[in-house]
Amino acid sequence: MSGDSEAIVTVHNDYAWIGDPRLGKFAVFSDGQKIGYAGVGSSLDLPMPSGEHRFQVRFRRWFRSPEVLCSLKRGDHVVLHADLDQTLSLPQRMGKMFVAPRHALTLQTEDVDIR
Repeated sequence: MSGDSEAIVTVHNDYAWIGDPRLGKFAVFSDGQKIGYAGVGSSLDLPMPSGEHRFQVRFRRWFRSPEVLCSLKRGDHVVLHADLDQTLSLPQRMGKMFVAPRHALTLQTEDVDIR
């Protein structure tokens, strides 16, 4: 991104991965393009221009979150938390990953005012 960025989007990987951390990273997509990785327990800060942008995270080839639409303006800081669906029990999460891998991850917004 260029120096005219007006907003920051932070994607945080909340996944409680117990294996090699290098293998638990989420690929971060913005507007259909892969723009980086958020490692286990860490964040990826993305300078973004104003306007509407779609964000998604993916794990491996099959597991995905729904797209999140963010309308950004100058000075905005949006934090997105990526994880498995923690509202489900472990057997339910495993079933969802097997039956519906393209909906196995969550991406939730947390607005932060940094002005």
